[in-house]
Amino acid sequence: MHHKVIIIDERIVVTGSYNFSINARTRNDENTLIIHSPPISTLFRDEFARVWVIAQESQK
Repeated sequence: MHHKVIIIDERIVVTGSYNFSINARTRNDENTLIIHSPPISTLFRDEFARVWVIAQESQK
């Protein structure tokens, strides 16, 4: 599993299957969810921080 998330100004979350590529835009069936919610943004930011720590530990 891999996360695809953009957090904008700590209040907007953009997430979904979209790969931000030409194929995603022109050929694939993708989904994108835009959430306007500072509390949800915080949850996503915290999840990023959690995954980042795990990734850093796996590089040791």
